[in-house]
Amino acid sequence: IDRPCEVRSIQTVQELSNEVAQGELVLTERFHGAIAALALGRPIEICSQKEGDKLSALAHLTPDTIGEQLEMGRKTLSQALFE
Repeated sequence: IDRPCEVRSIQTVQELSNEVAQGELVLTERFHGAIAALALGRPIEICSQKEGDKLSALAHLTPDTIGEQLEMGRKTLSQALFE
């Protein structure tokens, strides 16, 4: 990366949302950082800690496809709870 970068310590969901929304790129090895970046439509690079971890499952998602996955999850959960 040929521009200034910062590592930020995040303590709250609001801080996570604010920082991710302002970033040009999110580089993360943490699940919640990846979910926040995808949900907010920010470019992301995921650094999985090992093959097959839960971050690996997110690596193929993009801000464009996350909406589809969220909707499918919402429908599945709704069916399981209410039908």
